[in-house]
Amino acid sequence: VRADRCGRPERPRTRTMDPSKITPEMMAFAQKQMANMTPEQMAQMQKMAASMGGAGMPPGAAEQMKNMTAEDMKRAAAEMSNMDADTLKNQYSAAMNQQKAAADYALRGAEQLKKDGNKLVGEGKYSEAIEKYMRVKNNLKDDTSPNARALRTSCMLNMSLCFNKTERFNSAVSECTEVLRGDGRSLKAYYRRGQAYLHKKAYREAVADLRRAVKLAPGDETVAAELERAVDECAFPAKFVGAVAEGKNTSAHDAVRALRSAVFLGLDELLDEAEPLKRTASAVGHLPEACVLMLAFSAAPVSLQTPYQRAGLTPALYASWMEKHAPEEVASAADATLDAFEAKRGEKDAAAIAAAEKVRRATRLLFP
Repeated sequence: VRADRCGRPERPRTRTMDPSKITPEMMAFAQKQMANMTPEQMAQMQKMAASMGGAGMPPGAAEQMKNMTAEDMKRAAAEMSNMDADTLKNQYSAAMNQQKAAADYALRGAEQLKKDGNKLVGEGKYSEAIEKYMRVKNNLKDDTSPNARALRTSCMLNMSLCFNKTERFNSAVSECTEVLRGDGRSLKAYYRRGQAYLHKKAYREAVADLRRAVKLAPGDETVAAELERAVDECAFPAKFVGAVAEGKNTSAHDAVRALRSAVFLGLDELLDEAEPLKRTASAVGHLPEACVLMLAFSAAPVSLQTPYQRAGLTPALYASWMEKHAPEEVASAADATLDAFEAKRGEKDAAAIAAAEKVRRATRLLFP
């Protein structure tokens, strides 16, 4: 089975037959088949037309077939049987040409709507721009051509920007999620959904999306800055890093610089740098152990709860709690969180299970 670039099974593609390839013999065979169909076969044909969405059929044909009764189908078959093959072929060819002309007209109109929407965005009129982009999305929903799909996706991403600007963050998440179902490597979708999650205070989800965005655009300073902001909110706020660093013979400045480097590390990289022999020569060595532990939790799948979530605190409040408590208590709280996860984990959540084991190991390395 072929897979798309996201690893999912690729859907079979419905191809439209070129009318010039249709022979009189083919049309005669189709006539005969239609004439001999039972009511049950007619009903099955209607279901097939509905599931295909009309792909490869003359404009409106699929919708008409869905609304036809068995008697209507029989009458249509009888009418077809009275036509010669050349007439049927010419009618089909004309219908397909009409369909192409209608699709081209709709695409040109959609391109103009997108231009209008872009102009409105430039003027800061985000709500008006959303209306233009939404019309493109709706008008092209049944057009599966590459140009239409690309234009529709572009407008959905533009809508997500406008939704973020107008603080409609749930709508931004929805548009980006729909884009990612079709393109799992869309930088803008991950970036803008991450921004929306951040504003919703869904910090773990924001970090997960923005980490993916950084991997897709490692040199993009804007994306990197947004990830830093998300981790600052999610893990161990920078202002606490500086305060705690003073007790580690590390300057607040060096600690904050180290944090800005460590936020881009994945869980495996954090675990590697937490090894005692490597710690002093890495960014991790300039950070409080509690900070590194929270970074490890933030790099894990969102289904693995963090200690601050389990305690019902914000990341800032939990950072303040860690600052005032002994390392043994911090490690104990992390272990209790991991124990709670393991007690109710789902067997299907393999990624979170593996991450929990790594975070547990990081806890042992940081708090021996």
